[in-house]
Formats: sequence, structure tokens, C-alpha cells
Amino acid sequence: EDGFVSLKTADASKESLVATREKIWHGGELRVNLRAQHATLAVYTTQSQDEQLNILGIASPLEGYGHEDCIAFSGDSTNWVPEYKNGKRISDLAGKTIVFEIKFENGEIYSLGGNYTDAFNVEAAIYRKHGVLRR
Repeated sequence: EDGFVSLKTADASKESLVATREKIWHGGELRVNLRAQHATLAVYTTQSQDEQLNILGIASPLEGYGHEDCIAFSGDSTNWVPEYKNGKRISDLAGKTIVFEIKFENGEIYSLGGNYTDAFNVEAAIYRKHGVLRR
């Protein structure tokens, strides 16, 4: 519907996968601008086993927010809000440090929007430990 720069599937017959860097989620819903034959969005938590260093960061699937839990999207939208079969919503994740992973077929992703702050490993670890952003 609206876009000029995108990530596009290289082969329309194969599934594509895009993951974001860590995001500190402040609340509300995620809104995705995309066109795809089939798309799902999974959410990963980035809690580290070593909060003091968190150099590598460890991402693991957040229960109830997997690709298998996401209600698949098909079409062209500037405002797709991912929904989950179990009634969970991304708005429930306020205050968490998360990563989004989008799987899509035969399409393009233009943008993600929402109330979040992008963070690299160390700033995300500091946020998890102290609850503050150092910006």
C-alpha cells in the first residue's frame, strides 16, 4: 500500500526470515507495513545468563508468541497488528527487552512501528538490570 524501500523475498517459492536487533518495548501494539502471501511474527526474549556482560546475548522464544501461535497474515497492509491464537498481545510485553522475527512468503517488508527503543547488547543488559536507559 505504501512503501519505497523494503526487504524482499529473493525467491518467491521460498520462505524468508528477518529478525530485528533488541528492542526495549514501552507498550502498545507493534504495527508492520508489509505485503506478503503468508506472514507470521514471533517474539524472543533476550534475557542473558550473564547480565553483567551480556556480550553475546541469548535469545529464546517467548512462550505463546511463536510463529505457530501467530495468526498468519496475508495481503498488503501499512498497519498489520500481529495477533496470537491464545489472546496474548505484544502490548502485554511493556518493559521487556525483546526481538521480533518475521517469516514471510512472496512479499516485502517495509517497516516496523511501535513504542520502543532500539538497543545494542550492553544497553539492553543495563536496562534489564537497572530499568533505565542511558541516553
